[in-house]
Amino acid sequence: LADSLLDDLDDLSDSEEKEVEAEDDNAKGENGGEDSTNERGGSSSSNNDGDKSSSTHQTKKGQRFADDPKLQAHLAFIESSSAPMVITNQEEAYSSMTTSNKYLMSIESAITKAHTDLTIAYNTKFPELEDLLPNPISYKNAIKVIQNEMDLTLINDELNSVAKLSSNQIITLSVASSTTAGEPLSTEQLEYVNECISHIDKVLDIKERLIHHVTQLMESLAPNTCVLIGPTLAARMVSTAGGISELSRIPACNLQVLGQHKATSASRAGMSTNIAAAASASVASGGNVAYKPHEGILSESDLYRAVPSHLQRKALKVIAAKLALALRCDYVNLESGRAKTKTSGLKFRTEIEEKFVKWEEPDKAQVVKALPNLLLITLKLDMYFSFGTSIDTIIDS
Repeated sequence: LADSLLDDLDDLSDSEEKEVEAEDDNAKGENGGEDSTNERGGSSSSNNDGDKSSSTHQTKKGQRFADDPKLQAHLAFIESSSAPMVITNQEEAYSSMTTSNKYLMSIESAITKAHTDLTIAYNTKFPELEDLLPNPISYKNAIKVIQNEMDLTLINDELNSVAKLSSNQIITLSVASSTTAGEPLSTEQLEYVNECISHIDKVLDIKERLIHHVTQLMESLAPNTCVLIGPTLAARMVSTAGGISELSRIPACNLQVLGQHKATSASRAGMSTNIAAAASASVASGGNVAYKPHEGILSESDLYRAVPSHLQRKALKVIAAKLALALRCDYVNLESGRAKTKTSGLKFRTEIEEKFVKWEEPDKAQVVKALPNLLLITLKLDMYFSFGTSIDTIIDS
C-alpha cells in the first residue's frame, strides 16, 4: 500500500512538471508571435510611410501642371510652328489642335486646384475674400495687391488699376477687411501664397499660348465657323467644349450660354445681377466686354454687337442656330476628308444679316382708305327690301 501511494505521488509530480513546461512553451510562442507581428507591423508601417510619401510626391507633382514634360514638349512644338504656313499637313494640324484642346481642358481643372490651394493658404488672413470674389482671376489679382496689408483703404488705387476691381467691390472689401477675424500671415505662409499666385499666372500664360495656337489653326480646319463668328471666338468656344467634335454635339440653346460667368449673392455685394456679372466677366476677358445674364462667349461676336439692344436676345438665338449648323458642316468635312470651304458659312452669315436688316426696318405705314358712302348703302338696302332687286339692276335697265 505504501509503495502504491509513493508511485501515485511520483506520477502527480511528473504531470505537474509537464504542465509547467507546456505553459512555458506557450508563453514563448506568444512572445515570438508578438515579436513577429511587431516585425510585420513595422515593415507594413514602413511600407505605409513609403506609400504616403509617394502619394504626397505624386500630389505635389500633379499640382505643378505647368512642369509636365509632355506639355512643355507640346509648347516647344507650338513655338517652332508659330507661323500658320509651317503646318502644311492637315492631319498634323488637327492632331496639334486636338492636343492643345486636351491641355486646355486640363488647364481649367489645374486653375481650380491652384485656386483651392490659394484660398486655403490665404483664409488665415482674409477668410471673407473667397465669397466676395468667386472669380479665380479676380481673387488672385486682389491677393497680389493686398498681400499682408490689413488696412485696404491705403491700397484702393492699386486694387482698381492692378486688380481691375470696380469701385463697389473695393468698398465692399474695405468694409469686410475692417471687421475680419483674420490675422497677418507669417513669412513662410506669405511665400507659399505668392508661389501659388505665380503658378496660376504661369498656367494662365500657357492657356493664352494654346488659345493663340488654336486660333491660327481654326481658319484652316473650321472655315465656316470662323466666317460666322471669327477665329478668336471659335478657338475659345472649341477650347471650352474640348474640341470640334464635342462642340458640334452641343445644341444651339446651350451654345448661347457656353462660357458664361455667374455671380453669387456674396459677389454681387449689393449690386444688381447685371452689373455684378458684367464686372466679374470683364476681369476674365480683359475688361473690354460687358456681359449680361444668360450670355456666353457668343455674345462677343460682331453680328451680335451690331444689333440694337432690344433685339440682341432674339439675335443671339439666330446666331446660335446657324453656328450649330456651321460647326456640323466643318466637323463632317474634317472627318470625311472633303474640301474645306467657306461656302456654308458665307451663306449662313448672309441669311443672318438679311434677317437683322429686316428686323430693323420701320413698320409699313397703314394705307388710308376712304370711308364708304353711307347714303348709297342705305339706298341700296331700301331698294332691295322694297322691290326685291338691287339699284344696280334698275340703273342698267
